Amino acid sequence: MRTLTIGAVSFDVPEFLDLRDDEGTLVAYPPASDYANVRVSVSTVAKDGKPSPGAGERITRSVASKEQRHLHEKNGKVWYSYSQPASDGSTGSTITFWHIGLGAHTIVISCFIDSAEGESAMKQRVIDSVIPLIHSFRVDDPSV
Repeated sequence: MRTLTIGAVSFDVPEFLDLRDDEGTLVAYPPASDYANVRVSVSTVAKDGKPSPGAGERITRSVASKEQRHLHEKNGKVWYSYSQPASDGSTGSTITFWHIGLGAHTIVISCFIDSAEGESAMKQRVIDSVIPLIHSFRVDDPSV
């Protein structure tokens, strides 16, 4: 695993994925491929220029309730997910979103899987990497 940081949030990404930055969003993907990827974005909710403790969690809970999504809670994180047809890729491709609240931070993960391209085993491996990724999110400085 490689530990990466976006803003105040650190997390672990599996070694089998290559990485690139896409305007502040981390993109993790199997080498030399475009049929599966995981994108991670982090936002900090601030008031008067300072992180607002618990705001990311409150926002995530509120949206999950309004959208009637199943909320997961573990180790100081809350999250929900949903899937929809992808606008890119082959017919039948999907994109799954996870919205995570962690302290003053909101994190969005998306996972694109092309329905026709690439190896099924690698696509499953990419999907299976998301929940451990969520579990690895942490804020090392509790003041942010």
